[in-house]
Amino acid sequence: MQPTLLSGDRVSVNKLAFGLRLPFFDHALWSWALPSRGDVITFMSPDGQRMLVKRVIAVPGDEVRLKHHRLSINGEPAHYLHLDGSDIANDFTLPPGQYLERSMDTIRSIQISTVAPLPLNSHIELTMVPAGKLLVLGDHRNQSWDFRKLGWIDQASVIGRAERVLWSLNADSGLRNARWWLPLRPADS
Repeated sequence: MQPTLLSGDRVSVNKLAFGLRLPFFDHALWSWALPSRGDVITFMSPDGQRMLVKRVIAVPGDEVRLKHHRLSINGEPAHYLHLDGSDIANDFTLPPGQYLERSMDTIRSIQISTVAPLPLNSHIELTMVPAGKLLVLGDHRNQSWDFRKLGWIDQASVIGRAERVLWSLNADSGLRNARWWLPLRPADS
């Protein structure tokens, strides 16, 4: 999820954001909301061994395509900006770096690294999100175990919405004071 989350970040998760769940069981008692595009959610990995944190990119009924690290939702291509605000105009593969990605009603920071990608498909052919499912991607696009590895995420399996970095600790230099109480969703998205 880099650059949104860094190793050593401790995150607050609102487990009541979408409903009330029975503790220690994968059963929702009441549901009152569904995850939206741009939400950073938590859910258990398919093997049930660890909790994962990923960003919701598409919700049921959305058509999604990812090609050369460039996202398109419902036929609307995402716009990419360098962190300095300059536009990325060409349609070629995004070169390594950090970008702001604006698509539909959300904006997020993403990272493309020079490190060889994980052994997963870097593209998503045009696909429609089925009812009751979510398409999630990590913000570190070519180093993330996300939809391309995990497949669809059941809306019912979402544990909560990650909302803020509570505090952050760098193993080498100690506390990262600038990351305390940092929101995970930009105010304008």
